[in-house]
Amino acid sequence: YFIVWTTTPWTLPANLALAIHPDKDYSVIEIADNYYIIASELLETLKNKIGFDGKVIKVIKGKKMEGLKAKHPFIERDSLVVTADFVTTTEGTGVVHIAPGHGEDDYLVGLKYNLDIYTPVDEYGRFIISEHGLKGIEVFKANKKIIDILRQHYALIHKGEISHSYPHCWRCKNTIIFRAT
Repeated sequence: YFIVWTTTPWTLPANLALAIHPDKDYSVIEIADNYYIIASELLETLKNKIGFDGKVIKVIKGKKMEGLKAKHPFIERDSLVVTADFVTTTEGTGVVHIAPGHGEDDYLVGLKYNLDIYTPVDEYGRFIISEHGLKGIEVFKANKKIIDILRQHYALIHKGEISHSYPHCWRCKNTIIFRAT
């Protein structure tokens, strides 16, 4: 399992790839007969922060994993493992989820790897896909539901709250989302 950290759970239904840094080392960690992949530099941080601890059985350079496929955690499709220099190891897991229809870096990675520029959200910010009962739900209201879906699929290791800035409309001050059209 690749361990991914995201501040935007609502974009997970649009995930088509996982980005890793080509020049960073990634550890394969064994915990209870399962194998997890995260950036080696973040092992100690994750152990201290969420108790994520196991035996390192292998270390792999990011570029060696390019082209692998991972299963999406709750939708029947694969996510391509890609490399990107913008992936950092200052926080998170060193693995970035890529939704090409919902962010500039994601979009550019999508173009580079010939991914669909997939945007399952309408012009009102509501899901247009029916998987897991998401159809018609406004994206920010879907965060809790998507976290619950991850839990139901045993794909949630940790949930926390952080504060960070999010883009806002300069006129009306409403939060905006990135949506490729």
